[in-house]
Amino acid sequence: MAAAGTDRGQTLTAALDNPDGDALYRRQYAGAEAEDQRRRAAEREARRPVCKRCGRKFTDER
Repeated sequence: MAAAGTDRGQTLTAALDNPDGDALYRRQYAGAEAEDQRRRAAEREARRPVCKRCGRKFTDER
């Protein structure tokens, strides 16, 4: 069986010892964390209360 992104086969031990796999996991995890933070910020912004007089959304300072 060929390893991801290669034309040749790789043993299980070699695949487990492959540091690129760990780096790939860290990049994917960091990307997922960043996306989760963006999603939470957008949800928070959508729930932000609106001033009844002027119709503008309140800021963190207000």
